[in-house]
Amino acid sequence: MARANGGSLRCDGALTLAGLTVAEDDETKHFKVIGTTGTGKTTAIREMLRAALERGDRAVIADPDGGYLGRFYDGDRGDVILNPFEPDSVRWNLLGEIDNDYDVDQLARSLITDHGDPDRSWSEYARTFFIAVTQQALSSRVTDDREL
Repeated sequence: MARANGGSLRCDGALTLAGLTVAEDDETKHFKVIGTTGTGKTTAIREMLRAALERGDRAVIADPDGGYLGRFYDGDRGDVILNPFEPDSVRWNLLGEIDNDYDVDQLARSLITDHGDPDRSWSEYARTFFIAVTQQALSSRVTDDREL
């Protein structure tokens, strides 16, 4: 079945966005939803997310105001919250992501950048300190940031 604007109505298992079927090849592409207040942007996104979750797809959702958490979170489904301020959040150990000294160095360079300063000494001191503390935590087998 087709709509006047050329889109088709939902087929079973298909994702829809604002009532239009999203082609399977397009499901992994980026979408930009634009409109003024009250035009249905949030409703369209929720529609697509609901259909994806119903068919068993996984989703990573950035939810700064918690609007999606209250509507879609289902711990029984295996949903995971990663938010240090949320009581139901899983604990994540950054140190568990580090396999070798190269990882420590790259993490230090990512967190402590030079910012284009002509005098890079302070950034280098901070990175050296961070690397030493991180390597000590790794060698002590720290598994929880509360142990630091």
